[in-house]
Amino acid sequence: EDALDVQPDWVRRVAEAVADSRLDVGPWYVLADELIPSGESMIRNLLQGARDAAALGARMNVLYSPDAFGHPAILPSLAAGFGIDAAVVWRGLGRPTGTDRDLYRWRGRDGTDMLTYHLPGPGYEIGYDLIANPLERWPAIRHQLVARAGSSHVAVFVGADHHSPPADAGALRDAIAAIESGNFVRLSSLGEYFDAVRTEAAAAPSIEGELRWSYGHTWTLQGTHATRARLKRRYGAAELHLSRMVEPLAALAAWHNGLDLRGLLRTTWRTLIQCQFHDTICGCSADLVACEQDVRLTSVTAASVQIGRAALHDLTGHDADAVRHGGDKFPAALLVWNPVPRRRSAIVTAEITCFRRDILVGPPSGRAPRIGTGYRPFSLVSSEGRSIPVQVLSITPTHERRDAARHYPDQDDVDLVRIAFDLPEVEGLGCLTFMPRSSLAPVNTDLTVTESTIENSFLSTTLTSKGIDLIDRRNGQRFADILALIDERDDGDTYTPAIRRSPGDSTATYADARVIARGPLVAAVERPFHINCGQRGHVTGRMLLILHADSPLLRVRIELNNCAVDHRLRLRIPVGVGSTAKAGAQFGFVDRESVAFAEGDYPAEQPVRTAPAQRYVAGGDRHGGAVLLCPGHFEYEWTVRRAIVLTLLRSVGQLSKGELPTRPGHAGWPMATPDAQEPGVHEIEFAIAPLQDNESNDAATLEQLWEDAFLAPQSTFFRQFTGTVGDAESFGAELTGAGLVFSSIKPAEDGRGVVLRCYNAGPEPTVGSWTFRSMIGEASEIRADESIVAALDVRYGRTLHFSAPAGGIVSILVAAAPQ
Repeated sequence: EDALDVQPDWVRRVAEAVADSRLDVGPWYVLADELIPSGESMIRNLLQGARDAAALGARMNVLYSPDAFGHPAILPSLAAGFGIDAAVVWRGLGRPTGTDRDLYRWRGRDGTDMLTYHLPGPGYEIGYDLIANPLERWPAIRHQLVARAGSSHVAVFVGADHHSPPADAGALRDAIAAIESGNFVRLSSLGEYFDAVRTEAAAAPSIEGELRWSYGHTWTLQGTHATRARLKRRYGAAELHLSRMVEPLAALAAWHNGLDLRGLLRTTWRTLIQCQFHDTICGCSADLVACEQDVRLTSVTAASVQIGRAALHDLTGHDADAVRHGGDKFPAALLVWNPVPRRRSAIVTAEITCFRRDILVGPPSGRAPRIGTGYRPFSLVSSEGRSIPVQVLSITPTHERRDAARHYPDQDDVDLVRIAFDLPEVEGLGCLTFMPRSSLAPVNTDLTVTESTIENSFLSTTLTSKGIDLIDRRNGQRFADILALIDERDDGDTYTPAIRRSPGDSTATYADARVIARGPLVAAVERPFHINCGQRGHVTGRMLLILHADSPLLRVRIELNNCAVDHRLRLRIPVGVGSTAKAGAQFGFVDRESVAFAEGDYPAEQPVRTAPAQRYVAGGDRHGGAVLLCPGHFEYEWTVRRAIVLTLLRSVGQLSKGELPTRPGHAGWPMATPDAQEPGVHEIEFAIAPLQDNESNDAATLEQLWEDAFLAPQSTFFRQFTGTVGDAESFGAELTGAGLVFSSIKPAEDGRGVVLRCYNAGPEPTVGSWTFRSMIGEASEIRADESIVAALDVRYGRTLHFSAPAGGIVSILVAAAPQ
C-alpha cells in the first residue's frame, strides 16, 4: 500500500507478479498482534486484506503470522471463515509432543482443523544467512530442518524483517541444488508448499487451544501486554465504540432507511486496523511510532462520532438543519439506545444541556444574544406519558456547539447537567424517547452511602486502610482488602519485565474519603491515594467507587498521575476460591492455571506469570467467586493464592536491554523510550462483581455482566428534536439462545443487507433465533468473509432460527422485506 501510494504506476507490475505467482499478497491487511485486538477487529483485518488482494488479482490462502507474540485459540475458526486451511506460526508454540516438529494440525473449539507449519527456533530468517555463503552454511541449517520435518518436503525460509529479499533467488536455489544432488530444490510459494505436503501431513499430531508458550524454542515475549498501557486502553476504547456502538447504528440505518455509510466505516476501520501492527500495539517500538498511533486513534474516534451521529439522526428522523429554521418550536428530547440485542432495564446516566445564552461569532452587527434560564429542576416523561424522576449528579456551566451539515456551527453557554434515572425496559438494539419536564418526583431505593461504606441490596462495601472489604449480601461471600494497590520495581524493557520484589514494595496510603454522589440511584465515594516509590518517584491519584441501586457491579474509576519511573503498578482482587481463572478471549474464553516454574529451567527467557485477557477474568467454584471486568484488553495475573491481580501500568525507559535476568540478549535495538515510562495522567475504568453458584464457569453470564458494565444504554440529548416522538422507537433486533453471545451487526460488504454475528460460548450445540421489529425478506448463513453457505427459511416473517455448534461462530446475512 505504501509503495503504491508513492509509485501508483507500479500497480500493473504488482498485479502481473501476483498473476505469475511471483508475489503473494494477504491474507492480512497488516501483520497484527493477535492477542490484543478483538475477534471482530481480526475479521475486519482479513476482510480488508481480501479486498486489497482482490484488487491486485489474488489472495494468498495461508494465514501467515510469523512474528506475532502468541496466537488465540480461535485462529483456526477465523481462518476457515475465510476459506483458509493452512497457517505459519512461530512464537507461542513450543514442543507440545516433546519433539521439535514442523507440521501440526491445529484444532479450534468448534472442531475446525487447520494445517499449521511451525517455524524452527531461528524463525522465518533461518535461511537468510545462506545468501552470503550457501556452501558453508547449508549443512547446519539442513540438519536442523530435516530433523524436524514431518514430510518428505522441507521448507527453507529465507525472508527476514529489516532485510531486503535475496537479489537473485534463482541463484540461491541453484547453489543449494548443486549440494543436494539427490533431491529436488525449487523456489516455492507458501501455497505450493502446503499443497505438496497436504497428503503426508494428514497424520501430523494435533494441537488445540491458544499458543502462548514457546519457552525453550524461541522467545515468547509475553511481557508486552501492559507496555504503554495508556495507548492500549485508548485503542480498546476506540475499538469498542466503533464495533459495538457506531457500526450497529449504521447497520440499522441501512436496514430501515437504506443509508449507506459503508465507505466511511471502511475508512475508519482501515485506520483502526493500522493501529494493530503487532510491535506498535504491543508497545515495543520507538516513541515516534506510539505518537503516530495516537494520531490514528484520534482520527478513528472523531470519525466514529460523526458516523454514529449520522446513523442515529437518520434512524430517529432528526434533521439538524431544520433546527436552524424552526427556532424553539421543536421540543427537547433525550433518546436512549440499547446497544445489545436483549431486553433490559438499567439505571442510566445521561447528560442534558440547559440553554443560558447565545455566543455570537463574527464582527459586531447589532445582533442581540438570546437569553435562557439555565438549569431548573426537571423529571423525564416517556412517550407514553410516564413520569420518571432523576437524580442530579452534577451541574457544570460550559459551552455547547451544535453542528449542522448546511449551517455554521451554533455555540451557546449552557448548564451541563449530569443525571441518573431508572430506565424502563428497552428492547434489544431498540430506543426509547423521553422529554424533560419541569417537576420533581421522589425516588426510593435501598442504596446508602457514607464516607466509609456503600451498600445496596446486592453488595456491602467498607473502606479499610488497605483497600475495601466487600460482602455479597445475596450469599454472604466476603472479600477482604480488594483493590489494594501494589507498586513494584521493574528493571525490564518494553518487551520483557524484570520485577524486583521485596518486602518494601510500595503500597498506597489513603486520604480521607469524600462522598460525591449520595443516591438514591447512584452513589459514589472518592478516595485520594499516594504511593511513595522512593528514588524512583511517586504516584498520586484518586479511586472513585460507584454503585448503582439496581446492580451487583462495583464500578471503579482510577485517575492517577504517574511521576515515577521503572516500576509496575498493580491492583489485587483476592477471590479465595477456584483452581483456574476463566479469561475472555476473541470469540470465547480460555481457562488458565496460575504459572509456576523454576527460574533455572529457562535460561534463555523466563516465563511471565501475567497473561492477556479481553473483557473479563473470573475465578471461583460452584459456591461462588468474583469477576474482574474491563472495557477491552488488559493484563492480569491469577496467583497461586487465588487472587486476580490487574496491571494498571508498566513504566520502562528502554526499548531493549541486553542483559536482563529474565531475558539475556537484545529483543530489539537499544534506544531510549521516555514516553514508555508512562508519565502523567492515566484514567482507568473497570468493575468487579461477586459471583453466585457456578457463574464463574458460565461464559454467557460473564459476557452479560460485561455488557452491563461497558455497553450500558447510550443516551443522546437534543435541545430541539425534529423527529416524531415514538417513531424513534421502531427499530431494533433481539438475539435469543442458551449460551449465545452477540458479537456484531454491520452493513454487508456488498451493501445488500446486514450481517449478524454471534458465537456459542457454551459446551454444547445450541439453537438460536434473531427477531427484528420489521419484516425479513431473505436470510442466509454465511462465512466470516460473507460468502453464502446456505439459505435460511424466513418466509417473510420477523424471526429466523439457526443452529450454533459448541464454540462456533455463526454469521448470518439478512435483507429487509420489500416495502
